[in-house]
Amino acid sequence: MIGWLVEWKIFRNENHAIWFLCSMGFLILLLIGRFYPYFSLIFIITPIIVHVPPLVTATYAVASKRPSKLYSVDCIWFNALMILIYLIVFALIR
Repeated sequence: MIGWLVEWKIFRNENHAIWFLCSMGFLILLLIGRFYPYFSLIFIITPIIVHVPPLVTATYAVASKRPSKLYSVDCIWFNALMILIYLIVFALIR
C-alpha cells in the first residue's frame, strides 16, 4: 500500500506515507480513547510526544537550509497541524 501511495505521487517518498498512516492510527486511537476516559490522557500525550521531535528536527533542518529529502516545510506544517488536531480532539472529548 505504501509503495502504491508513492507510485501514484500522493506522497513524495515512503517515509512520508508511513508517517501519515501512523498519524492516522494515532488519531483513531485518540478517538477510541473517548470511550475509555481513564486512558484518554495516555492517548493524547503519546501522539503529541511522537510528533514533537520531527517538528523540532524539521524546523532546525529548514532554518539551517540543510538539504534533506525527509524534512521540509511540509513536514513542519503536517506535524504542527497534527498536534493541533490532537489538542482540539482532546478538548472536545473532555
